[in-house]
Amino acid sequence: MPAPPSSPFSRLPVTFSLLGLALLFLSGSFIRGEEQTATAGSDFPARPIRIVVYTGPGGLIDFTSRKFAEVARKYAPEQPIVVINKPGGGGIVAFEEVLRSPADGYSILAVTRSNITKLVSTGREELIDGVDWFAHLMDNPHVAITNTESGLTTWDQVVADSQAREGRQIWLGVAIGGVKHVSAVRLWEKSGLGARWIPYSSGGQASAALLGEIGQVYFGNPSDAARNPALKIVGVCATGRMDAFPDAPTFAEMGIPDLEGELIWRGFAFRKGTPAPVLEWYESLVRKVSADPEWRDQWESEGINVTHRSQKEFTELVERDRALFREVLEPIGLLKKPNTEKWLGFIETEKGVRLANILLLILFAIGAFRLALSSRRHAMGETLVAAAALLIAASLLLMTSLLPKPSLIDTVGSAGVPRLWAVALLILAILQVVLSLRGEEREHVPFPGPGEILRQHYVLPGFLIMVTLYLLIIPIAGYYLGTLLFLPITFWLLGFRRPLPTAIITILWLAFTYFIFQRMLYVDLPLGKITGLIR
Repeated sequence: MPAPPSSPFSRLPVTFSLLGLALLFLSGSFIRGEEQTATAGSDFPARPIRIVVYTGPGGLIDFTSRKFAEVARKYAPEQPIVVINKPGGGGIVAFEEVLRSPADGYSILAVTRSNITKLVSTGREELIDGVDWFAHLMDNPHVAITNTESGLTTWDQVVADSQAREGRQIWLGVAIGGVKHVSAVRLWEKSGLGARWIPYSSGGQASAALLGEIGQVYFGNPSDAARNPALKIVGVCATGRMDAFPDAPTFAEMGIPDLEGELIWRGFAFRKGTPAPVLEWYESLVRKVSADPEWRDQWESEGINVTHRSQKEFTELVERDRALFREVLEPIGLLKKPNTEKWLGFIETEKGVRLANILLLILFAIGAFRLALSSRRHAMGETLVAAAALLIAASLLLMTSLLPKPSLIDTVGSAGVPRLWAVALLILAILQVVLSLRGEEREHVPFPGPGEILRQHYVLPGFLIMVTLYLLIIPIAGYYLGTLLFLPITFWLLGFRRPLPTAIITILWLAFTYFIFQRMLYVDLPLGKITGLIR
């Protein structure tokens, strides 16, 4: 029987050394926890500063950060200040981005009150403790906004519309379990209104959806109504009417009490350990910007209170909000409780999930190698594809343990849809693995020696390397670009070398994940650093 041609992967020591290095790199990136230190010199800032925003472009915190960068140039022209959008997880992605960066003052975290309720509800309070809550910049009451072209121009009309829809009125906003969502639920309870909350990645997207008449009410910030004459504020969570919107009634004057504290604040935070001289430099800059007429006029004309608070005052406010949200979220089922079983509790932490994923990857590599030594090598290609799907499904199931569970106001929970998808994929993958391994042998293949394995079956190391590189490249290139590269190369390695079908399958898969997860289910897929730089 003639020997198959050799391949670039035909050397066992080299191939598995590369694979081992990739796994070691992956493991190190997952479990590293060493504190990065930084020193501050008198030349700060010596390079561009970035403000990391937890929403996509268009939200108020995004606009706030960009306006701050613009005004700050008057007082700190040495280096540019740029805004980087890191949406996902209600702020968790942005927090983790800053906590992975050195504590040198070159990464500012733009924060809002919504972050506190999200981190409390998901059991990620260690992220609250991981940053210094440096500067409170402003706050404003929550408001209910309607699209006048829909015919809803007063609160009474909103209530009547909810009754006509039998409690299926749609409210638009940001994040399930976020501060605005919780405030809206309190408003529904006090007014007897029935509605459903549809979350968006930013306030800009939610208000655009209102203009498109996707929903009946947008619960957000006063400034959102100031930017479009078709939007009208029909209720304000405040003690008195706003100077910028004197015609907008408060809920208190309409007979709905105890909503005066439903507001949103915005500010900046740094990773703990940022040098004191750097913080002093920022303290001076923030005070200058807060007193700047251009800054104040921008916000006060939109019903926003410019109220700068020091780091000590801001930290005390955050702690009060943390205690408040623990008290508010538990009765409505939005407070994640730690697992009483020690090992299960560890699995439901970020480090536990990452370690479990590494273990899954190692088991996958061992299983694939054993398959190469077995008499079922004829089924290697289809078995590896099914086993990779099995690996991805198990990994997704592990990651859903970090998401909020079902609650009284979100009966599916953030984990529900991805978990359903992962379980379906898991069942199909197990079935395919069993069928491929039970298939009849196509020919008798003698037991090979170690040198022959990779000469005859270069698919194994190539596929393992591709899976490892795919996991490594997603944080950099993002899900879409990473998948665009991964699928065609993987098909080629497995012997499927027809360009047109490969292109069609790849494009259909990316379109499916985009429209189902991103557009319909509002599940943010990783965009990666490259996409962030482009945007």
